[in-house]
Amino acid sequence: QPAPRLNCFELPKHRFGVEAHRVALVRVQASGYHYVEYSHVSHCAADEVEAIVAATCDIGLLPWSMQSVVQLNHAKRQEWLQVKEEVAWAHALGCRVLVLNFRHTMAEAGWTQDTAYHSDLTELCKIASDQGVFIGVENTSSRTDRLVSLVDAVPAENLGFVLDTGHADLHSSVTGILAALGERLIYTHLHVNFGKVDEHLPPGIDLIDWPSTAMPAALQDAGPLMLELTGLPSNRLYDQETELKQGILNISILWRIKPRNQ
Repeated sequence: QPAPRLNCFELPKHRFGVEAHRVALVRVQASGYHYVEYSHVSHCAADEVEAIVAATCDIGLLPWSMQSVVQLNHAKRQEWLQVKEEVAWAHALGCRVLVLNFRHTMAEAGWTQDTAYHSDLTELCKIASDQGVFIGVENTSSRTDRLVSLVDAVPAENLGFVLDTGHADLHSSVTGILAALGERLIYTHLHVNFGKVDEHLPPGIDLIDWPSTAMPAALQDAGPLMLELTGLPSNRLYDQETELKQGILNISILWRIKPRNQ
């Protein structure tokens, strides 16, 4: 069975116009990645999205996913409306997955699965399904059980989980989160830290025993493995090009996945 190909998070440095995206895409391609996850495209107008699609094609990358800029809260209806618009952007970009983040609400002590979350997420999945887009819910806090309960309650075949290994490092463990997310795991955000800050370091320079953390069988059929290495950490020195190249080198060695230039 062929190994998955590699994907990388594309984040323009503090600027969100077409040229900033093009520069970020060139950097991702030159580092050896096959696919791209778009970031902050929601800030762009329709003609700018078309230009980003053309640039991606010209550079030789393939679109796979888009990160929502919204951190959802069911009490804020405007946030859900914005995510519905992002589904259209993801479709226009040719993306397979739109990644959602419930960071704040899932950490609230009084949070319970309620009809607002259930109905909104069900409706969102229906809209996404009509456009051929999967919804991936990212693990973001220690309360993964709440995410699992929410996703399990929504009857949508295009809904699943995104394994974020950096968040797992902070709140639990990669193996523990893998077990919790189970068969509805559809995608990854691979990066690491040392248990205190979400640093977005390349896998392999941390304390995880990656060779023994077997690649989930489900991911081998679910698409490219995504390295989220461009998160602009605020707590350390950061060189985007170096870390993109280090990430692809490390994961290629650990899991024997070839970069695009090999």
